[in-house]
Amino acid sequence: MPEVINKLVDGVSASEMWTHLEKLVEWDRTSGTAGEYAAVDYIASVLEGYGLPVTIHEFSAYLSYPVHGGLQVTLDSESWHI
Repeated sequence: MPEVINKLVDGVSASEMWTHLEKLVEWDRTSGTAGEYAAVDYIASVLEGYGLPVTIHEFSAYLSYPVHGGLQVTLDSESWHI
């Protein structure tokens, strides 16, 4: 295995990964929520703590959280709700 791969593998800590996972599950990370922004800030700060450059890209998107859905089938004059 190349030396750089060995260094990366040796640098992985299961307990540190678990700590980050426990932190991330504290928030509801649904798009556009305060929890999503908190998770982004947390991840960015961790990566910056490792000395990595971080750029956060934001974009606008239309999201839909329907209460219910259905299907209506119409053939000739008959109609069915499925």
